[in-house]
Amino acid sequence: MNVLHSVGFLNTVIRGAICDPTLGEVDNHPNAAFFGDVEWYLTCREVSHAGDTFNTYCQKILAEILEIDPTAWTLVKKLLRAKTREDAIESLRIQREFDGSVRKALRESLGAFWCGEMEIIAELRNRIVHQAGMDPEGKIHETILEFPPGEQFLPPSGLDPADFPVAVDAGAKLQIDAKTGYWATQHVMHHIHMLDQTLCHRFGLSRRRKPIRSVGFQVKEHSSAFTFFPDKPLPVSRAILPPPAHDFQLTPFPEYESMSNPEEIACAATWRKVRGEIHEFVLQSCEDSEVEICGLEPSLAGSIRTHTIEGHDHHLGFTLRPKGIVDGKSNFLGVRLRQDKFQPFITIWGTHTQMRDFKPCELTEQVKEYLHDCINHTINR
Repeated sequence: MNVLHSVGFLNTVIRGAICDPTLGEVDNHPNAAFFGDVEWYLTCREVSHAGDTFNTYCQKILAEILEIDPTAWTLVKKLLRAKTREDAIESLRIQREFDGSVRKALRESLGAFWCGEMEIIAELRNRIVHQAGMDPEGKIHETILEFPPGEQFLPPSGLDPADFPVAVDAGAKLQIDAKTGYWATQHVMHHIHMLDQTLCHRFGLSRRRKPIRSVGFQVKEHSSAFTFFPDKPLPVSRAILPPPAHDFQLTPFPEYESMSNPEEIACAATWRKVRGEIHEFVLQSCEDSEVEICGLEPSLAGSIRTHTIEGHDHHLGFTLRPKGIVDGKSNFLGVRLRQDKFQPFITIWGTHTQMRDFKPCELTEQVKEYLHDCINHTINR
C-alpha cells in the first residue's frame, strides 16, 4: 500500500520534470508525440500496479479468514483449486489461486463490500499485462456491463462518481491516461481500506496501524521542474480521453437495513431528505449565478455500520469556480449532516467562510442564506 500510495506522486514528478510548458501548448508542443508514449507507459504501470495490489490483498485476506474461521471454507471451496482448507491457506499466501476466483469468493460467497470498479481495474490490468493494452475480444465492455461503475454509495473522496476515464478506440487499444491511473489507485486504496474494516470486524482478524510513508521531491528555487496534479496528463498531440460529462448526481443513500432504534431511523430519514434538498438547492443556485460546479464529493466521514448512525456523518463537498474560468483557484463548499444524541443538525463551511451549525436539520431560509454566501465568495474574493 505504501508503494501504491507513492506511485501517483512519482508519476506527477516525472511528468513535471520532462515537460516545459513554455515550449508550447497541447496543440503545438514539440514533444507531444514523445509525451504520448510516456503517458501510455506511466499509466499502464500505475493501473497494472493498482490491479496487482488489489489481487494480492484479496489472496492474503482470504488466507487469513480461512485460517481463523474454518467454517468459511465450506462457502468458498468450490471456487478454489486447493482441495483442503490447509492447502488453500498455503496456496493463497503465495498467491497461487486464480485471482478472479478469489475475488468472486470474497464478493459472492462471503458477501464482502464490493464495487464494480474493482472488477474493471482487474480487467484493465489483464489487458495491459497479457495483451499489451489491447482488447480485441471486448473484455472491458463485457466487464462494464456486468459490473457497472459509479454505483457504490461510498466512493473515494476526491473522485467524482460520474467520472469513468476508460475507453477503447476503434482499433481495440485502451484509451487511458493520468486520469485513469489516479482513478484506479484511489479506488483500490479506498476499497482495501473498506474491506479491511468490514472483514476484520466480521472475522476477528488482528490489525495494527502502519503509517503511510511520505515521499518528497526537492528542487532548486528557480528550477524549471514542477509537478502536475496527480490526474493531469502530459500535453499530448490529442486528448487521449474525451472530457467527462458531469451531471453531479448524488450517490445512493445507505439503507441501514438492520437499524431498529426509532430515534436513529427518524434521524437517518431526516438526513436523507435534507441531503437531497441541499444538493438540489446548491445546483440550482450555481445555475442561476456566475458560479459553476467542477467537482462533487458525496461521501461519509467516519465508519459506517448498517445497524446504527453513530460513528459517521454524511458529507457533501462542492468544488466551485467562476463560470468560464478553467485555471485559477477554486472555492470549496462543505456540508455535513451530523447528529447529537440522534438529533440531526447541519454544519456548513467554505474556503472563505466560517464553519457554522444549524438546528433544526432543515433547509431553512437561514441555511439557504449561508449557502448563498459561501457560493458567492467564489466570485467575490
